[in-house]
Amino acid sequence: MTNKAFLPNRARGEDHPRAVFTRQQVATIRWLWEHNADHQWSQLKLARHYGVSRGAITGVVYYYNWEDVEPEAPDNEGAA
Repeated sequence: MTNKAFLPNRARGEDHPRAVFTRQQVATIRWLWEHNADHQWSQLKLARHYGVSRGAITGVVYYYNWEDVEPEAPDNEGAA
């Protein structure tokens, strides 16, 4: 496994050319997932909403990707 400290010039987050999400989208996805008591947002539904694979959502909700982004309530809770 590569230590990220040895790659200081590597593009990360939104600056990476293959980034799928913005920081705000990641924060919103995590908030929706963690405040999902009524089971309105499954990983599959989030994936369809954002037009990505379920695996991309899994990486976000389980902090495999974007480790430094904390959950944040969306501006309009009903519309992610």
